[in-house]
Amino acid sequence: MSNKKVNNEEKNEKNEILINKMYTGRYLKDNVGHEVINFYKNDNGDCYVYVMPYGGISKNHVSNVKWIFLTGAKETIKIKNRYYSALEILALREVESIALKNEILGDFRKKQKNEKKEHYKKFCEKWEKEHKAQIKKNIKYDGVEVGKIFKDNQGDSTSIYVTYKVKNEIRRPKKKMYFVKTSDNKKIKETDAIYIPIESKELPGASCKSYIIPEKEESKNNKNKISDYEAVKDYIDDKYWVKSEAKKVQEIDKSEYEKESCFFEKMGKENDETAYTNMLYYFFNKDKIFNDFIKFVNKNNKIKLEKDDNYIIQKEKFVLYKDNKDKKEKRGRMDLVAYGHDNIIIIENKIKSNLNGKQSDNTTQITTYYEAIKKEKKNYLKMKKLIKKEQ
Repeated sequence: MSNKKVNNEEKNEKNEILINKMYTGRYLKDNVGHEVINFYKNDNGDCYVYVMPYGGISKNHVSNVKWIFLTGAKETIKIKNRYYSALEILALREVESIALKNEILGDFRKKQKNEKKEHYKKFCEKWEKEHKAQIKKNIKYDGVEVGKIFKDNQGDSTSIYVTYKVKNEIRRPKKKMYFVKTSDNKKIKETDAIYIPIESKELPGASCKSYIIPEKEESKNNKNKISDYEAVKDYIDDKYWVKSEAKKVQEIDKSEYEKESCFFEKMGKENDETAYTNMLYYFFNKDKIFNDFIKFVNKNNKIKLEKDDNYIIQKEKFVLYKDNKDKKEKRGRMDLVAYGHDNIIIIENKIKSNLNGKQSDNTTQITTYYEAIKKEKKNYLKMKKLIKKEQ
């Protein structure tokens, strides 16, 4: 075998990692999120992944992708009193082959920007040809052809339904796992979840996908810096995953989704502190529900809270408190703050978590918030008057 041929094979080695961000953006307002097929076998026992947002993929990457991380939409999570943009990792799939007939399809969304140019017509013809080829595949889930699942979605006449054929094995995290946006690749200490730090440019943006690729030789000189590729690849290790055979839709045990549960569980948000904060904020601002909450607290605690029909509720309130002893700044965001006539109530949500940010002097999030408000009480109450005027 010639050196030239060896080099070509190495160049085309499947070693890239794709982050596929699902269930997100304007797309879901009018369309069915058919990317749910990414978790199941079709009726013939094969598994496919639909790459967001339109099924197409860059010709520079299409043949090189080996692993696909399936994630939810972008969210903000709090880790030890700091806030990070993050994507929750739902599953990991390994690529078996390319499902596209024409392997050089680019990103349809980007091409739409050039619709006035001459080559745009040829591009659309190529895309529609791929669309028709995929209809002929007759891929079905519980007897329903994948094109019919997609039927009423916008742009169905050119949509691509499956991008990759993947192995039947599906990997799910043993515990909560997130990609976390950082300015470097320093490891974040695990708490109740696993955090994979990657630099901001590598998190998917509007395209809903991003590629993590091995660094070039010239970039390996900085030994103090771990590349995004190395940081992510480490977490493909078996010890982080529960492996299982993907199921067909008709094989799912109904008891798995018919058990009694609250609506947060049905949305997969039962452990999302922000979701609970938003719900409480909504209800506490309706009629006099917050006073009912105060009655409940007063009945079950020795501390008696003030009743006030005019409580002003705010959420995610930023505070900055400078400790006079060591001049260090402490900061955070209070989940909910209620401003009464003569007192201020702080509500901090905790789900599967202890109070964060405990210092050597035994201060915590709550004590930090308490001291901050105590020192700035006059300003907070002045702010309340200003808010009332705005309302």
